Amino acid sequence: MANPGKQPMFDLSAVLREAWELYTRELTAWLLLGTVFFVSYMVASLTCVGIFFVFGPLFAGLHVAAFKQLRGEKPEVGDIFAGFHWFGATCMAGLLYLLGVSVGFLLCIIPGFILMIWWMFAIPLCASHNMGAMDALARSKEMVSRSFTEFLVFGLVIFLIQMVAGVVPFGQFLVGYPLTTLMVAILIRDLYGLEGALPRTAPVPPPPPAAGAVPCPRCNAPVAQGTRFCTSCGGQVA
Repeated sequence: MANPGKQPMFDLSAVLREAWELYTRELTAWLLLGTVFFVSYMVASLTCVGIFFVFGPLFAGLHVAAFKQLRGEKPEVGDIFAGFHWFGATCMAGLLYLLGVSVGFLLCIIPGFILMIWWMFAIPLCASHNMGAMDALARSKEMVSRSFTEFLVFGLVIFLIQMVAGVVPFGQFLVGYPLTTLMVAILIRDLYGLEGALPRTAPVPPPPPAAGAVPCPRCNAPVAQGTRFCTSCGGQVA
C-alpha cells in the first residue's frame, strides 16, 4: 500500500496526456493496428483453445508498436505479430494471466482483480526486457507491490477507458486497447527503463518578463512600463 507522504511513483495525468498525444500523432497506424488486432483476436476465438495461445503474443505485439513509438519510430501494422518472436514467454505469461485471473474472479472477484493489477506488466516485459514468463510475472508483482494503491487507481482508469470506449462499436479495439497499451508502455519506460527510448520532453516554461516590464492586469502578458494599452489583448494597462 502507498504510505502517506510517500513520493508518487508516477504522475497518472501526465501518463494519460502523453499516451493520448502519442495515439493521436499516429492515429492512422493505431486504427490499423486495432483493426488487425480485432480480426486476429476473432479468428483465434473461433477455436476453443486458440485464443489462449495467441492472447499473450497479440498483446505483446501491441506493446511492441508502443515501444517503437517511444523510441521515435513509426508503429506499423506488422508489429501486431511481433510478439510471436517471444512466443514461448508471451504465450506462457498470457496463459498464466488468463488462468490466474479467471480462477480469481470465480472464487471471489477480488482475487482476480488483484492478480490483474499485480501482473499488468508481465506480457509487455517479455518483449521489452526479453524476460521469461515467470520472471516477468514476478517482476511485475514486485513493482506493483511497492505502491499497490497507486497502481490500483491506474488499473481502474484503464478499466474506465475500456468501458467508455466499449460504448462505441469496435471502440475498445480502435481506441481503448491502443490508448491503454501506450499508458502501460510509458510506465515500463519510466519504471523499468526502455532501451533506445527518447527522453520525455518537459514543458517549456514561459519566458520571464523583460526588464522594466509590468504584467497586464487583464492577460498577464509583459508590457513595457509607460505603455497605456497591452499589445497582446488591447486592454488598458494604466
